[in-house]
Amino acid sequence: MKRTFTVGGMSCAACSARVEKAVSSLDGIEECSVNLLTGTMITSGETPEEEIISAVIKAGYTASLKDGKASGKTSEKETEKSEFIPIIKRFVVSLVFLLPLMYFSMGHNMFSFPVPSFFEGNHIALALLQLILSAIVMIINQKFFINGAKGFINRSPNMDSLVALGSGASFIYSVFNLFMMTAGKGNYHNLYFESAAMILTLITLGKSLEAYSKGRTTDAIKSLMKLSPKTATVIRNGKNLLSLLKML
Repeated sequence: MKRTFTVGGMSCAACSARVEKAVSSLDGIEECSVNLLTGTMITSGETPEEEIISAVIKAGYTASLKDGKASGKTSEKETEKSEFIPIIKRFVVSLVFLLPLMYFSMGHNMFSFPVPSFFEGNHIALALLQLILSAIVMIINQKFFINGAKGFINRSPNMDSLVALGSGASFIYSVFNLFMMTAGKGNYHNLYFESAAMILTLITLGKSLEAYSKGRTTDAIKSLMKLSPKTATVIRNGKNLLSLLKML
């Protein structure tokens, strides 16, 4: 018995391989195929769907049985919007906080952009402002850290794990250096709050473009599939097989 599931939370080929491995190890599964592009999984076997969904959840992802009737152009457009709109919103909001962060960090330090008099020469205040702005961006994009942590816990790091590791390392090192500055030992130029926020914002932009392209590609594939003929004429020895059957 073949069934199609919708799998959520996958971000790279390692994710789809992880899901395939988890489901294929279940008793009764004859075949399992995961499509990262469409976010679907096709299984063949008599294993109850509850066990399949449970295996996917334990692997760190979400799954639900896909309604076979929900297909066609309308469904693909809805899928595209459901993936693209939330990500592009996250990118826009992140950019709103990233721009002032870049202004107060790199703009003021490298290009001597003017800042309010309270911040002139007040490195501690500038560092605290950068900490707050970068923390807001990290909260907005907390999905990277949640999925990345699940990947580490399940011993299957994915792309989100790398993003979370890079951004988190920059933020933690900067916080440590900020505490050293309060003791008169740290260096203001060793702060990397803007790097932590920039990584998340750029990856979110890439995710939004990926979601948009994936929706367009899936729609194009569906359109091509609709062009395939539903019937075919078999010709053997130069004669139409259908005509021969009618003669019989």
